[in-house]
Amino acid sequence: MLNGVIVEAADAFDGSMIAADDELIKASIQGDADRAAVLLAQGANPNTTGVTTAIGRGNTALMWAAVEGHWAVVQLLLQQGADPNWRNSAGFSALMYAAESDRREIVITLLDAGAAIEGT
Repeated sequence: MLNGVIVEAADAFDGSMIAADDELIKASIQGDADRAAVLLAQGANPNTTGVTTAIGRGNTALMWAAVEGHWAVVQLLLQQGADPNWRNSAGFSALMYAAESDRREIVITLLDAGAAIEGT
């Protein structure tokens, strides 16, 4: 455990990054910006959709933070290179989730970061 973050030993190639990516999804859902920052500093992918946990499949960390209303995590992910135009397998983007969840401040933040409104 490092700074309260579980980092699993890798028995497969990039196993530690998979664990960090999964933890980033969880931190995004929970709105834990401090934990997300540590994970990103350790190399977690800001565009991760999760790999080993069903909760993260398909939706990026940014989508989860947007739908849950965690503005600080949204800001952090965007600063670390999260793609505001990424779409999941259903064609939904973080902007669509934020708008559908009535997260006005996050909608504005995503638009300012270049989120496309076409097709939303």
